[in-house]
Amino acid sequence: MEVSYGRSRVYDNHNLIRLPDGVVCNGNLVNEIFGEDALEINETILARSRAPNRELLSNTQLLDRETDQVVEEHDDLVEEVLRRTPHGFPPHILNLKVGALVMLLKNWSFADGLCNRTRLTVRHINNHSVRCSVLNGPLQGHEYVFCRTEFRSSLTEAGTRIRRFQFPFRLAFAMTINKSQGQTFNRVGLLLRTTVFSHGQLYVALSRVRNFDSIRILVA
Repeated sequence: MEVSYGRSRVYDNHNLIRLPDGVVCNGNLVNEIFGEDALEINETILARSRAPNRELLSNTQLLDRETDQVVEEHDDLVEEVLRRTPHGFPPHILNLKVGALVMLLKNWSFADGLCNRTRLTVRHINNHSVRCSVLNGPLQGHEYVFCRTEFRSSLTEAGTRIRRFQFPFRLAFAMTINKSQGQTFNRVGLLLRTTVFSHGQLYVALSRVRNFDSIRILVA
């Protein structure tokens, strides 16, 4: 709570917080702030699995801001969009393996408790559906089948919207601090390649575990 209220500062003039030496390390870590870091770490961890990899491609289009129709003449811009993963979107190329940990990116079924940020384990993959089991909570072990669904972005710099049809997952070996909010883990590795935005955000990261023995922090 001292972190949350900004009481654990080293230098008041600079609004800094001292991290306890016992939790700072140089090990492999799994929880961080920025999405690009999470994507990179997730792909690295997935590659260590010996299970066969399935590469699942999205159908991504640009829509006119006025008519909401597909804009065909922006093929070059679509290629650029395919290389990026907008906030809240699954990647264009979704690499999955049986046994991989994934996180839902949208509310799928309130009746079944399948909400945004639900963590799942991949059980079966084919081109048109993915079967997963719930990782924890009251529905732990329950299996559900997911298909591709629509994601839409806000306006791009070109004045268009991005529409992507893809399975509603991201790999969840690593996740952003914001995505981890409300969850509890047995162990957490926190990668800080830059400063956090606020004391509250650091508190969210540190409070994902029940005690300080279960968290390690890499300040890069």
